[in-house]
Amino acid sequence: MSEDMHYCSDEEAVVVVEKVSKKFTRSLRRSLLYASVDILQALMPIFSPKIRDDTPVSLRTGEFLALDKISFRLKKGDSLALLGVNGSGKTTLLRLIYGIYPFDRGRIEVRGRIGALLAAGVGFHPQMTGRENIYVNGAILGMSKEEIDRHFDDILQFADIAEFIDAPSGTYSSGMRVRLGFSIVIHADVDVLIADEVLAVGDGAFREKCFTRIDELKARGVSIIFVSHALNQVSRVCEKSLYLQKGKMIAFGDTEEILALYMADNPGV
Repeated sequence: MSEDMHYCSDEEAVVVVEKVSKKFTRSLRRSLLYASVDILQALMPIFSPKIRDDTPVSLRTGEFLALDKISFRLKKGDSLALLGVNGSGKTTLLRLIYGIYPFDRGRIEVRGRIGALLAAGVGFHPQMTGRENIYVNGAILGMSKEEIDRHFDDILQFADIAEFIDAPSGTYSSGMRVRLGFSIVIHADVDVLIADEVLAVGDGAFREKCFTRIDELKARGVSIIFVSHALNQVSRVCEKSLYLQKGKMIAFGDTEEILALYMADNPGV
């Protein structure tokens, strides 16, 4: 369980997270103020001192560390679970890896095409039809129109929403949005798949279909970063796990060992 936090070399890795820290501000007013100051410093580097990656993150009034010096590497075809109670930093880490948030210290590198399912319907425009959202989301994932055209029927078949494809996605249930989002991502020929609680909705038959496809993706060499509070899903999908607690990295290693530690620390999860 005290396994090396990296376990593979930089050259082997498709995802590199090195001493990454991220801070947030509790107050919206202070957040806007600090953002304005940071933008001015970025525009005028003379007023912004050079900061090394190993320099501790300085916290201003009202700020807190959501993540503190997180490091791991993920090899091609490996699957990693992020474990932790709500507020531990799991979703923040996923969003940093996907590039939604900037990080304050460290290094993140993803080698290849990355696809993310961060919540039901995230990235779907509610006024656009399912058909239109397929093309928009496919383009965001780096798919060409020809590639989307080629996979369109397969996307519909997997999502099983053909009769609603020309309805606004805002009329879809959360399960329908998850099915369509998942189907788009798995047909995008990604190298890294990020999934955050996406299998918490939807019926059992669809979840089983998703697990079968995840197994196929892993066999094809796709790397997966997975978050779920359903620990049986974690055991099924992931060989490795990273345990976070209040933004700090507690343990990294074999999933069954990390699950045992996590459940001992959090009885009743």
